[in-house]
Amino acid sequence: MDLDVNANGDELVGGIPFSLDDEPTKDIQLVSIDVISAFDKDQPKILFPLSFIKHIKLFWVSIQGELDTENLDEPLVVDIPYKCLLLVHRYLDLCINQYKSQPITIPHPLRCDDLKYLTNEHEAAFIIDLWQTLPHSDFFALIQTCNFIDCPSLFYLALSQFVITIKNTPETQLENILYDDRKK
Repeated sequence: MDLDVNANGDELVGGIPFSLDDEPTKDIQLVSIDVISAFDKDQPKILFPLSFIKHIKLFWVSIQGELDTENLDEPLVVDIPYKCLLLVHRYLDLCINQYKSQPITIPHPLRCDDLKYLTNEHEAAFIIDLWQTLPHSDFFALIQTCNFIDCPSLFYLALSQFVITIKNTPETQLENILYDDRKK
């Protein structure tokens, strides 16, 4: 897979130089608007290291001017479902911290019916597990969230899983996939 590189040879993520060797100096606290309570001072916050934020263009662009200020000490309230934020965090943690690799953006159009040939093994296992365990409405919410926050690696990974499932399913069973909400 070709990576974007600037004139100095630095790898670019969203047009911004990035290296896994960069030590993030701050964690960004994100609070989902769907868990905010006026009476609860200890809102559930998710800490996103800067190495994660660089893969989420919506957040990266919004905090760039404030990286050297104290404004980032306050939680950033986002209009994103808490469950989806946790899944994005879990995915980026898996790639960056556990496997020490950058998330892979799957090339499209899809030319293969098996995710294991389109991405690395741990990302394929992650998204297949989500597809098999999450209610499909939550899986579709994750796709919408990744599109909204502009996290292309997870967006295309989830979308590819859905497309591959659709391609490999007989037409008579497609309704079960689209409307199955895992009521088991």
